[in-house]
Amino acid sequence: MASAKAEADPVDERQRIRDLRAEIVVRHAHSENVHEFETTLDTFTHPHYELIPTGQQPDTRQGVDEYYHATRATFPDQRNTEMVLRHADDAVIAEFFLEGTMQGSLQGLPPTGKRFRLRTVAIFVFEHDTANLINERCYFDLYSMLQQLGLLPIALAAGVAMPKAEIPIDANEPGVFSVDTR
Repeated sequence: MASAKAEADPVDERQRIRDLRAEIVVRHAHSENVHEFETTLDTFTHPHYELIPTGQQPDTRQGVDEYYHATRATFPDQRNTEMVLRHADDAVIAEFFLEGTMQGSLQGLPPTGKRFRLRTVAIFVFEHDTANLINERCYFDLYSMLQQLGLLPIALAAGVAMPKAEIPIDANEPGVFSVDTR
């Protein structure tokens, strides 16, 4: 005899969470493109970024908002384009092109008016079994970006030190397990 109370199908629940996560990532990316940063910030449970090439880690609503405004002052037309999404247990992996035109200064270097276009990966990390976004971790080729902007020779000649992007891996993050590769 079937139970009067139907139990939720775990496969359906996992798919529901995947769909919600994808919606959040798309809303996040679109709101960044159109500079609706309050909407972008609202996609997070707690706004947190890890920009692996630069070592930056804005970790509050105010800190992430300042990051958005600073990058758009330098690259007012910065956009994410041609995005594709892949799902992991506790993350959505987004591959896309990040592009923009340098109209403002960058770390004290004057604007060049040149464009950049970089293949980028962002890992949107969610709390386990939820659609609560807790981190966006971005990977991109900083050298290629500086080269495209015409800044790499200037930065190197001026002795600008490239950042040591040593953001530690958080072994307590959802879905993380360590593997000894020695």
